[in-house]
Amino acid sequence: MEGDEVIGAPKHPDWLQMAIPLSSRYAPRHRRPSRHLVLSLFSGGGEVLNLMNVYSDDQHTAIEHLAARVHSLPPFIYMAGDFNCVSTTWDDYEHGESSTAISLQDTASQIGLEWA
Repeated sequence: MEGDEVIGAPKHPDWLQMAIPLSSRYAPRHRRPSRHLVLSLFSGGGEVLNLMNVYSDDQHTAIEHLAARVHSLPPFIYMAGDFNCVSTTWDDYEHGESSTAISLQDTASQIGLEWA
């Protein structure tokens, strides 16, 4: 091992770098806030591939946030995360469908996603 320690996001002249600096505002907490993280990959031919990671609290804040802004979101090829939302689609033991799960499925469909 030689050279300087690598700190922060990787840098490359062809990459658009977006990173949130670590500060007390973004430091880990015992109770995680609801949020979503979008990663966009750009090809040389101008194609944009959008991926999303979601954490929604037990009040479904992120799910409601996405649903309210669905018409301003770009198309996505992938969305995953911790939705804190029960559904017969992904929970074998559930016997009902929540309105939040239906909203999440509708939002996902509107941004070009299919359940897999």
